[in-house]
Amino acid sequence: MYQESKIPCVFLRNANAKTFNYIVCGVAGFLFFFGWWLMIDLNAQHRTTMRENTPYHLPGVFASIAMLLMNMIPTEYLYNSGVYTGGGCCTPFLCKLFLLVTLMASFGCLIGATYVMVNDFMLDPEQYQWPGYGVFFQTLCIFSSSVLCRFCRRGDAY
Repeated sequence: MYQESKIPCVFLRNANAKTFNYIVCGVAGFLFFFGWWLMIDLNAQHRTTMRENTPYHLPGVFASIAMLLMNMIPTEYLYNSGVYTGGGCCTPFLCKLFLLVTLMASFGCLIGATYVMVNDFMLDPEQYQWPGYGVFFQTLCIFSSSVLCRFCRRGDAY
């Protein structure tokens, strides 16, 4: 008879929200650390390329700022059904708009890192291409970390 194959991470499906959130936040923290460790390694290995062109650091810096801003919004404000209800500065509509702006900034950082990788490194065959890949992968790791922290958590376990 046909047996269902077991995936090694199936235990996360039945895990309670707090355990799942710990694991997701741990993976997100590792991705954030790995992204910045990659940039530190690029600065150590390719000093002249990275230090002469300080704009190569900007996609990672702005992606980190966007990560902080994206995760500042409480989850219950985003999933509130009333769009224009409540007074003050933290209405659900403004929180959703703020999240949209931070997501646009994060995607802009990815686009900027792609531009740096393609325009400054891949189009010149004589230049060593690893710094361009490193800038892109750093921004991709930070972006993945922010998306994991924001959208992959379950409920309010805290």
